[in-house]
Formats: sequence, C-alpha cells, structure tokens
Amino acid sequence: MASRSDGNEIRLTRVCDAPVQAVWDAWTVPEQAARWWGPRGFTITTHSKDLRPGGTWRYTLAEYLEDTARGRATFVINRTFEAPRARVFEAWTRPELLAQWLPPAGSSMRFLRADLAVGKSTPFAITGEHRTMRVRAEYLAIEAPERLVYAQQFVDEHEQPAAAPGADVWPTMLLNTVLFTEEGPTRTRVTLTTEPHGPATAAEVAAFVAERSGMTAGWTGSLDVLEALLAAS
Repeated sequence: MASRSDGNEIRLTRVCDAPVQAVWDAWTVPEQAARWWGPRGFTITTHSKDLRPGGTWRYTLAEYLEDTARGRATFVINRTFEAPRARVFEAWTRPELLAQWLPPAGSSMRFLRADLAVGKSTPFAITGEHRTMRVRAEYLAIEAPERLVYAQQFVDEHEQPAAAPGADVWPTMLLNTVLFTEEGPTRTRVTLTTEPHGPATAAEVAAFVAERSGMTAGWTGSLDVLEALLAAS
C-alpha cells in the first residue's frame, strides 16, 4: 500500500509472509534484488552496491546495456519459471507446446511445416478475430537445454517476404536469442533478446524501438500462459 507524506516523499508499505531476514536479504543482496527489482520484462545489472548511509547502488536495465555496448537497438525480456530447465527448453522447441502458449491472447497458432532444426525453416500462421498473419522462423542454433537462436520474418501464402501487418515500416527480419539459465534444480530463468537482423534502415530501427513497450506487453501475455502451462504439467 502506498501513502503520501509531507513534501516530496512517498511511503510504500507491504506486509510479506516471510521472515524479516529473508525480506532484508531480498532488498540487500544484489543477486536476489535482480530477480524482482524493476518492472516485469526488464533485467538489471548491478555495477556496485555500497550498503551504508550515504552509499550508492549503481545498476542499469538490460536493453540500455545492449543498446550502448553493442551499438544497436535490442528488445530484452526475461522470466523465471518454477520448472526444470529441460522442460522449459522443451516448451520452446516442441511445436505442439509452442502452439499452446506463443500466440497472442484471443488468437490461435498452427504450424504449416514443423521443421524445428538448425538450417530448417518453420512457417506458421497466427489467426485472430479479423486476420491471419504468417511468420517464418529459421533456426540458426539449437543447443539444448541452454540456447535457442532463430530469425523470423513475415511472409505471404507462398512464403515470400511480406509487410508486417498493421505497420507501415518494420525491419524485414528479426533475430531472437533465447537463453535458459538454471537457477536451481526446478527453477529456470529465460532471457529473450530480439534485434533487427540484416540490413535495416534508420526508419525501420526507429519503428522497432518505438514498439518495444508493445512487445513487452505481448511477450508478457505469452509468458503468463507458458508459466501456467508449466505449472500444470
């Protein structure tokens, strides 16, 4: 619960069903704070944390680090799942499981050809209330259960490159890198990084950057479904 005090101070109060030491550690141990601090869909990297009066905590978000360190625009989102790494990796690489959680809310997904292998392409269709869009994924790396890399682009019914639905300008192809990090025997952190792949104009990159908040909302919805799917299996 939030309450406003005098001046420019805001007080936030929340009662947690946990020991005082555990809550203290969650705020003060950088590795623990990184799991929950900030909005869902963002990661943080701690550069220094001086836990004392007058000390400072220096940290950034992953997208900023990627943008500045690599000199190109990226989208980053992550989620920790209460499931073994092998099972989470399987949910990203088995077509029948992907189709259950990947499509946006209110739409369905079907594979037109399920060739989930390095060097192969896998076209699929996502159908919503008013339209169907076709996407082709080309798998560049499948390293179970640690890493998945694939490029994707919108295509027409003949699998030829097509314009992005509803967008006047958009990168022709996107590169997705998915990392699966084991945080415990039954706990897995998934980090997805997406960036324009191949030649892209300044306008296309700008459109990609402008859409990052929408991508966060879309991926958050899909990951919510995946979380429920893993919990039920």
